[in-house]
Amino acid sequence: METNKVKEVNVDNVIPFDKPKSGLSIRQENLMNETLILLNQYLTRINKFSTKELKECWGNGIYEDDNTGVFDDFTIGEEKYHELTKCYFGYNESNSKYRKRGLDFTLIHPNKEGGKHDYTLSLKKGDLRNDLSRKKISIWITKHIFSYYGTKEELDEFFFRSVFSREHNFILYS
Repeated sequence: METNKVKEVNVDNVIPFDKPKSGLSIRQENLMNETLILLNQYLTRINKFSTKELKECWGNGIYEDDNTGVFDDFTIGEEKYHELTKCYFGYNESNSKYRKRGLDFTLIHPNKEGGKHDYTLSLKKGDLRNDLSRKKISIWITKHIFSYYGTKEELDEFFFRSVFSREHNFILYS
């Protein structure tokens, strides 16, 4: 029996590399899409618990059946590119001039000098009630995390094609 010889084809010639229309690299776009999905999962987990449960368990934490904590730290980014951002959700009991009572999302960015730059985004627990709102909040947080990736226009072009593109195009009225 004679075997057929297959001619090897260079994949780059078959599928040419196209730079994304937004001006961001494919790696950056993939990382941002993964972040959108990850944040939506965390927001969905937080939504399962009542405000009372979040208040009472903030010190000790709330754990799900798989022993993962709702308020556990997590990282976004790639260590290979020195872009790791430490993040966590928390519940803020105090009500001050600058921060309202509710959920906080804290970002800790390493800077080039070896220090850390952190800031907190506040949101209302009530905004997590439906899937559309959670996805809109995921987009909002992702815009803050990756604001240094490009201009506002480049980021908007990406979000119009992202995994949550339908939600990005939808306007919420409060």
